[in-house]
Amino acid sequence: MEIDKTEVKKIANLAYLNIDDEENEASRQALGKMLTIFDELKEVDTTAIEPMTNTIGDNLTLHADEVEETNSKEEILANAPQAKFGFYSVPKIIE
Repeated sequence: MEIDKTEVKKIANLAYLNIDDEENEASRQALGKMLTIFDELKEVDTTAIEPMTNTIGDNLTLHADEVEETNSKEEILANAPQAKFGFYSVPKIIE
């Protein structure tokens, strides 16, 4: 699948990347190859393949839920650089 240079620039802009024309061409070719592979994967017949829930084939051991001692709010807030009104206090980052 082909992808044009403007689409690569748009993707780079969304990813906050500054790329020059040489990088744009290399990225365009790499993205084109990836999209071709995805198109090939879409053509594979998977109707007879059972869905998997675990890639390693082992059954996961389930443990009973048990109530354990938890950290108190005061212990957790003791690790914070600043706390105010029982919450973490952080600098304002949005104007």
